Amino acid sequence: MNRLCLCEFKKMKRQKFFIISILFTILYLFLMSFIVISGEERFNTFENLYSILLSEISLLILPIILSIIGISNISNEYKNEILKNIKVIPISPLNYIISKFIVFEVISVVFMVFVFTVIILIGLFSRFRVDMNFIIIAKFLYICIITSIIKPIVVFPIYAFTILVKGNSSISNLIGVIYIFFSFILGVKFKGITPLSSSNPLIFYLSFDNATLNRMGVSTSSIFMFTLEIVIVFLISMFLGVKALEKQEL
Repeated sequence: MNRLCLCEFKKMKRQKFFIISILFTILYLFLMSFIVISGEERFNTFENLYSILLSEISLLILPIILSIIGISNISNEYKNEILKNIKVIPISPLNYIISKFIVFEVISVVFMVFVFTVIILIGLFSRFRVDMNFIIIAKFLYICIITSIIKPIVVFPIYAFTILVKGNSSISNLIGVIYIFFSFILGVKFKGITPLSSSNPLIFYLSFDNATLNRMGVSTSSIFMFTLEIVIVFLISMFLGVKALEKQEL
């Protein structure tokens, strides 16, 4: 498993999209920070700053990045017949999928640590530095880590679908975009409609942000249902992906 994960990381180095997404995120963070900093004085705490900046990243930007990287990676392996060689070695479909998932988790953590660093620097060089202390920074880091762990889990159905369609990137990207934007738009009103839309209330719950949960009208029982939905869909996606790999003629 360790060698398989190492091999996956080496393949990821060839993908330039992650670097492009980092540059895009920097641009987004600075533009949004400029709007917040030069905007209304009611945004006068560092928590206001990172909450605003994280909202779009958590619901839209990070899922899109993870989706595109995952689809591209899996599609290339079908296109270049790498999966055929993997079956010859042999490597079990379960180990193959788990190694992919671990790599996407690491990418997500690296991305969110980068986001954390940039927002901290923005806070230090703006009026929000007077509000920054160890407790607030530690809480912010905790939220970033929780976000980075949960998001690949709720994006995983897109990876499973890519395997089911044998790496057809056109269909997979279309379904991925529909899933993410459907969750983003309808998830504001209909929380729990997809695992992705359920993930943010769970993140707020795990970060002890009861005030935000109250504003969203989310109860503790709802959090349990959201968590159950995320876990069940993830396990079903994992199962379907493994079974598809076992039956496919490559």
